[in-house]
Amino acid sequence: KEELQMAKIAEKDRTTHLYVIGATGTGKTKFLEFLIQQDIEKGNGFGVIDPHGDLIEDIKGFLACCYDDPRDEKKISERVVLIEPTDPDFSVTFNPLDKLSNVSAAEQTNSLLPLH
Repeated sequence: KEELQMAKIAEKDRTTHLYVIGATGTGKTKFLEFLIQQDIEKGNGFGVIDPHGDLIEDIKGFLACCYDDPRDEKKISERVVLIEPTDPDFSVTFNPLDKLSNVSAAEQTNSLLPLH
């Protein structure tokens, strides 16, 4: 039986890009799931592109366990956006120039400048 080792990443290093590689079955997805669970517990945002869907299902299960109070359902639905690109009846659009409520045009424009 192979020995498991704990992998740790310092919080300050989590703000940079991450490239996870390894052979099939070596725990890449579980490692990412662990990092995402930490983000959820800390209230941090994250994005996932999951071509197989397994990771997303595990994350949804984790969210269901974390927020089992019905009052939390609204809180979750306001923060979670699940994009299913294979669903022909649902498409996602993003227009950074759409007018936001309670935000001036100048503030909205300034928020986009760092993206350039």
